[in-house]
Amino acid sequence: MYPMRLVMAFWWSLALFWLVARELPAEQSAENPPSAQADKGWPREVFGIGQTYDEARKDAAHILVKKAAMHLREQTPPVIAWQPTPEYVEQNLFDGIGQQGPDFEINNIIHRKTWNFPVKPLDLAAIRLLDHEAARQQRSEHRTLLFTHVTAGLALVLGAFLAYLRLDDWTHGRYRRLLQMGVAAVLVAAGTGWWLWLAS
Repeated sequence: MYPMRLVMAFWWSLALFWLVARELPAEQSAENPPSAQADKGWPREVFGIGQTYDEARKDAAHILVKKAAMHLREQTPPVIAWQPTPEYVEQNLFDGIGQQGPDFEINNIIHRKTWNFPVKPLDLAAIRLLDHEAARQQRSEHRTLLFTHVTAGLALVLGAFLAYLRLDDWTHGRYRRLLQMGVAAVLVAAGTGWWLWLAS
C-alpha cells in the first residue's frame, strides 16, 4: 500500500503545481489598469457593399469586426478574452447612418451599392472592462471543468482502492501483489491523462 500512496501523492502534487501555475497569470493580468484610448492605426471610416443599404451596413460591420479584433490584439496589454461582434460594431462603433457612395453593376446584372460609414474612436477603457469580464467568465468555466476532472479522478482512484480491497478480501490475500500492481497502473494512467489535460 505504501508505494501506491507515494504514486498518488506524486501525481496530485504535480497537478496542484500546474493548477497554481496556470491560474496565477490570468489573475494577475486582470489587475492591469486600463491604458489610454488607443487610436493609432484605427480606421476613421469603413466601406460596405451590398444590394441594399442593410446589406452594405452588415458587410461593413463584418469588415470592422476583423479590423477591431486585430487592433485590440496589438494593444499593450492585448485584448484577447473579449472579441467584438457585428452587433457590437453596429451599436457602438458606427457613427451615424453613413454616406452613400457610387453604385455599380456586376456583369450588367447584379446591382450593388457602396456605403461609407464613419467610425467612432475606440473606447479602450470600456473595452478593457468587457475583456476583464470575459476573462473572468473563462476562468470560471475553466475551474468548473477542472473541478469535474478532479472529481472524476478522485472517483476513479476511490473505485480502484475499493475494488482492490474487495478482491483482496475475496482472494484472502493470495493475489495481493498482483492487485497492488493493477491499482498502481490505474493511478499512473489516471495521473498521466490528467497531466496531459493540464499541459494542453
